[in-house]
Amino acid sequence: MKQRKYMIFGITGGIGTALGLQLKQQAHYVYGFGRDADRLQGVTSEACDGTQVVDMQDWQAVRSSIAKSKEEMDGLDGVAVCIGSLLLKPAHLTSQEEWNDVMHTHVSTAFGILGAAAHAMMRTGGSIVLTASAASRIGMANHEAIASIGGVLLGDGSSPGCRWGSWECFAQNARLMVGMDEKPELNAWAGGASQLPA
Repeated sequence: MKQRKYMIFGITGGIGTALGLQLKQQAHYVYGFGRDADRLQGVTSEACDGTQVVDMQDWQAVRSSIAKSKEEMDGLDGVAVCIGSLLLKPAHLTSQEEWNDVMHTHVSTAFGILGAAAHAMMRTGGSIVLTASAASRIGMANHEAIASIGGVLLGDGSSPGCRWGSWECFAQNARLMVGMDEKPELNAWAGGASQLPA
C-alpha cells in the first residue's frame, strides 16, 4: 500500500485522534493541528508524526501552516477537519453571541481550512473531509445550534466537490462525515478513514 500524507485539523479531539490512530495503523504519514499547545503535547506519536499549533480562525495562518507542512511532508493527499465545540442548549435559551461563536468556530473555520486545503492540492488532487455532530442527522435534545452546523458543512463540502471535481484536478472526495466526538468506540470513522484516498 502506498503511504499517503494527511493533515488533521483538531487532532486533539476524540474523532481527530481516532482518525490519526487509524491512518497511522495503515502506515500513512499524519500531521496534526490544534489550537492548544498543552493538549497537542498529549497527542502520541501513535496518532501523528508531527504537530503544530495554529489559530484555525485565522485563514492566512491556516494557509501558511498547510503550505509549510506540505513542504515538510513532501506532498499532501488529504485534509480532515475535525474541529468544533459543544453548546448544549435549546434554541430559545441560546443567545445571539453564543450562536455567532458556534458558527464562527465551526463554519468559518471549516470554510477557511477548506479554501486553504483546496489551494494546496489544486494541481495534485486529494481529499477533504469535514466533520459534524451526529445530532445534525439524528436529532438530539438541546443540540439545536450544533445540529444546524451539519447542514451548513454539508454545503461547504458538496459544492466545492462538484466544482473542483468537474475540473478533474481536485476533491474527488469532498464530503461530510458524521460522528460523535469523544466516542471513538462508535467507530464512526471506520469506513471513512479507509476510503480517504481518492
